Amino acid sequence: ELPSQASLEKVEELIDQQNNEYVLASPNTDGQMELQLDDVLLRDLTLMFVGASLFGMALESVNASPVGGYILSGSLLGPGGFGMLHRLVQIETVSQLGVYMLLFVLGLEFKLDKLNGVKRVALLGGLLEVLLVAAAIGT
Repeated sequence: ELPSQASLEKVEELIDQQNNEYVLASPNTDGQMELQLDDVLLRDLTLMFVGASLFGMALESVNASPVGGYILSGSLLGPGGFGMLHRLVQIETVSQLGVYMLLFVLGLEFKLDKLNGVKRVALLGGLLEVLLVAAAIGT
């Protein structure tokens, strides 16, 4: 069930010049900070996890990498797609954590023997790519 408009209005927000929305926490009468429930962020996170799961499983069912489904899900749900995610700053933080975890898992998959086997090609190819890009953009 999506949060009602009344429940969305009870959370104090700050909107900056780039239309990023921040949820403000305010102290209660005792001067202590209260935990505020942000229904919009919870809805965004739920949409993100459900969308990524569904698209990932769909691609995995046709023997493709589920990572493409995760990326497709983010593209469709985010501001470049249907614009269904509203707390973009918080979602971006969670997305960066997902990228770090993905890179960590990829690092676990590589064996040192395989990396040593392609060391020369990787180093020369990487250097050539950097030089070509630098020449193309004129630096």
